[in-house]
Amino acid sequence: MKIVKIETLLNFIKSKVPNLTDPEIINSATGYHYTMHSGCIEQMGKFLGRSIDGDMDRSQHSLESVKATDENGVVSAYPDLAHTIAEGKYNDCHIYEIKFSEAIAAYHQQEVQLAKSIGIDVPKTLFIPAQCISSFKLLGRASEIKKTSEKNGINVE
Repeated sequence: MKIVKIETLLNFIKSKVPNLTDPEIINSATGYHYTMHSGCIEQMGKFLGRSIDGDMDRSQHSLESVKATDENGVVSAYPDLAHTIAEGKYNDCHIYEIKFSEAIAAYHQQEVQLAKSIGIDVPKTLFIPAQCISSFKLLGRASEIKKTSEKNGINVE
């Protein structure tokens, strides 16, 4: 397995992925990932990522996501569970909590522009190298988590 150095990933994003802005290194944190491919993750017992290339910002161009297959790739996530549920609700995706040692956080310009047009803020997207994932836990489907949260008085819109 090729180890991705976080500084190399940061420099790559700065120079080759102009749609990702204000990138920064995040250490030892938690992110939330929505997916339609939980069966593969559970069967393998690990996350694979999207390849690191100039198109790595395009994983969300359609509601039907392509299965990640690169053990040296990155997993996209958000630092905020409520935002992840809002994004994952369209296909009632499964939501994972991911603990990681290092990642890059960057604004996804299309999301920022769309959010501004409707008057909301969006968090930075996390790009977590698959080998930096220390643990993960399936939280459930977006609709299930939303209902449970609302019963507990937590707004997840």
